[in-house]
Amino acid sequence: MDPCSRCHIDPKLDTKRFILYSVWFDIIWGCAVIGQDNWQWLTWLLVVVSWVIVSWRCRQEPYPVLLFMVSIAAIGITVDWLNSEFGLLSFSSSGIPYWLVALWCGFSWYLLCLTSLGAKWSFTIWVLFGALGGASSYFGGARLGAVILPLGTLESIAILAIEWACLFVGVRLWWYRWSSRYIVASL
Repeated sequence: MDPCSRCHIDPKLDTKRFILYSVWFDIIWGCAVIGQDNWQWLTWLLVVVSWVIVSWRCRQEPYPVLLFMVSIAAIGITVDWLNSEFGLLSFSSSGIPYWLVALWCGFSWYLLCLTSLGAKWSFTIWVLFGALGGASSYFGGARLGAVILPLGTLESIAILAIEWACLFVGVRLWWYRWSSRYIVASL
């Protein structure tokens, strides 16, 4: 049985929330990737607003929600740092740029919301969504000059898709364990 079945979220509302959260995250992504260092203040502002709202909506149990978002952001930042160190990604600055840290914090919010809505998706659809969505984000970032793919576009995107598939497998498993203890219907 799906541990989120007790949330009783209206499927029509699910679609509306998915669109709303996706558009909001696309705005965060655009500010981070297009604006980079110049717009990082705006990216951080949008991320903080997102985190405050979700923490307020989950005010009865805010710590598990914050732990989830901090953990996802830390994992993502670490993976991108390793990708940079091993030559899969390259940025104009040394190390991980602050706008990318902000983007991972924003993505952790989006993933929290997405996971609560996507809990009803099949495992295969969930993993494909993560692999294609994550890899295409880097492809878009490369096309906009935010990241360089030194190994070549096809090779880099294939490796990134595998990484993102693994991330979404881990998140789904974590989610089932976590959501059985906390009600997340308020997202």
